[in-house]
Amino acid sequence: GRSASQETSAAVNQALAALTDVDRDVFLLREAAGLGYEEIASICRLTPDAVRNRIHRARLALRELLEAPIAARRIQPMGRRREEP
Repeated sequence: GRSASQETSAAVNQALAALTDVDRDVFLLREAAGLGYEEIASICRLTPDAVRNRIHRARLALRELLEAPIAARRIQPMGRRREEP
């Protein structure tokens, strides 16, 4: 089976793939590359306000898309547990 970190990584990649291309680009430029709104706006040919709105929308979408897979993983046992009598 896959490790918990592999499962989390797969869930994150799947959630990112569900975003629009622009929302994903803006989100990753902010969160992964650490760029500011002005820099992202210049790269993506958007206004800083549009960047801010797209990042907000992407965060909400990712939270919704990842909530169920992460919660499900938390309640599954990590490794084998001994059987209850």
